[in-house]
This record gives sequence, C-alpha cells and structure tokens, in this order.
Amino acid sequence: MADRTPVEIPYSQLEYVVTFEKPMLDLAGKFHDLVAPFMDALEPWGFVFEESEFLLTSPRPRDHVVTFHRPSTAPPPQMRVAVRWSTLTVSVDQPDWTEAESIAKLCSAAVETALHIANAKIESQQISLGMHVQSKTTQRSEITALLLTAQARELMDGQITGQGIILHREGSMIVIDNSAVFANGLFIRIQRTFDHSVGIAQISETLLKDERKLWDLLGLEGEL
Repeated sequence: MADRTPVEIPYSQLEYVVTFEKPMLDLAGKFHDLVAPFMDALEPWGFVFEESEFLLTSPRPRDHVVTFHRPSTAPPPQMRVAVRWSTLTVSVDQPDWTEAESIAKLCSAAVETALHIANAKIESQQISLGMHVQSKTTQRSEITALLLTAQARELMDGQITGQGIILHREGSMIVIDNSAVFANGLFIRIQRTFDHSVGIAQISETLLKDERKLWDLLGLEGEL
C-alpha cells in the first residue's frame, strides 16, 4: 500500500436536520409545551434551560427558532438542538466517532420529543459533515491532484495551488475545496438525504463509510 498522508482535523461540524411534513402548528402559543419536554429529553447530555435561546418575535414565522445549548463550560463536543416550525436541527462541533452512539441517541431523543408533543410526521432527514482537513507534511494541491483531469489542467494559466470537486448525486453531494481558514488545509463537506423510514443508526453507518472511502481515495491517514 502506498504511503498515506497524515492529516489532522482542526475543526469539524456535524448537522442532522429533520424536515416535517407540516409546520408544528399544534405548538402555536404553547411555549411551555415545547420547552419543558425538550429540557427533560436533553438533560442526560447536560443541556440546561439557562443556556437556551428564544427568537420568536420576528413577523416571519420562518425566522422563529428555539435553540437549546449545553453550557460553554461543558466538556466537548459542543451540541445544539434548534427547533423551528417545520424543522429540527441537531448540531455538534468537533464530533468524534467514539461519541457516535451518544450523538445518535441525542438525535433520536430530540426527534422523538418533537413527534410526541406536536403530532408531527417526518418528511425527510439530512446529515452533513463539514470539516477542515490539514496536512503538515504534504501540500494540499498534491493531495487533490488526482481530482483534476488532463483537460481541466489546460484551463487558464499560472501555477496550480489547489483543485477540488463538487459532486452531486441523487440524495447526496460532496464538496472538496481549499480551506479558507486553515493554512494548507482542505474544506470537505459530505451530505446525504434520507426518507422518513431510515433509522439514525443506518444514517450514521453510511456517513462513516463515506468518510472512510474519501480517506482511502485521497490517501489520508488520521483519526476520523
């Protein structure tokens, strides 16, 4: 096997979004009916009421959001659960695959709470992982050189300092580009959409397979 390039992930974010078939109008004017069940459901992960944010005064319902947080002093990873009229979003900063089971349970707990209190039904689910990947030994343009065809190399002039792709497939996409934040880094985003019938465990397994396949394609080595 050819030598792999050691890399680190200085920053990453996981986002799991559930879109409901209809807005959760059963919760209109029922602030307590929303907040109390979510606080009970999220308590095992250290979420506290005092860290919550309530943005409900906009004249446009699409801008309304209730966001539950863990304290900034909580051990990593940082987690957020944002509830809107038609969607629920779980965000995790610096996710670690050793925490995959706990994160999956958090997503399930949040979704089950919304379904129970609002009589909601899931229309679709989306998982996305955005990450900055950095090598201390190899130029990023060397890592992604295999993504550039001979024909594409004829475009424009000057030294090539980086290349990437945006690949759309039915129900999924991937972006590979130069990172604008970390020196000699790549920005990578993997995204998939699932219907209501797919369980969170299968979604997690699919994302891990996607990440491992990308690591193998680019010849990378390091903790996922």
